[in-house]
Amino acid sequence: MRLALAALLASMVAVPTWAASPQYGAFPAEPAFTGRAAPLILDTADAKTYRTRLREGVAQRPNFDGHYSFVTWGCGSGCEMGAVVDQITGRVAFVPFSMCCADSYFSEPDFDYMKFRRDSRLIVFTGKRDEEGPEGRYFYTFENGQFRAIASASAKVQASDPPVPSTPVCRDLHLDENRLACYDKQAGH
Repeated sequence: MRLALAALLASMVAVPTWAASPQYGAFPAEPAFTGRAAPLILDTADAKTYRTRLREGVAQRPNFDGHYSFVTWGCGSGCEMGAVVDQITGRVAFVPFSMCCADSYFSEPDFDYMKFRRDSRLIVFTGKRDEEGPEGRYFYTFENGQFRAIASASAKVQASDPPVPSTPVCRDLHLDENRLACYDKQAGH
């Protein structure tokens, strides 16, 4: 009886589930840049305001899409914003929103509001954009100096929604090297 009650309660818990999500490998990076970074172009009010963080980011080797520095910084408690700096040209493109409020994801061992890789154009934003709308994962690419939305997955599943029998419930979803993955602590995988 207790097992049946536990199963019923577990099926009603609001847990994020996703179908296929964009993968880093599907968005290969531009060739890796190994030269000296161009001088930072501070031609906007935002670039001037955040010049110290931008300079610190450009001082490191490119960490996104071959020749970009993806720089992030806090903007309050549980909030993050950022920008992409082209190390070849010195141009800055700010992420068009801040990220916050990712309560459904904080337990992930490698949680970050903004995930990206040097060998890919894909960016995964987690939480709420500009503290509004649904909490979720938002998949973007960075092309021609612009952030382009390609997919999203809401973390909100209503407790009244019936469980889908053919879909396994994931209680610990995380982003590994190439894909979203589910870690089942009880099963150890």
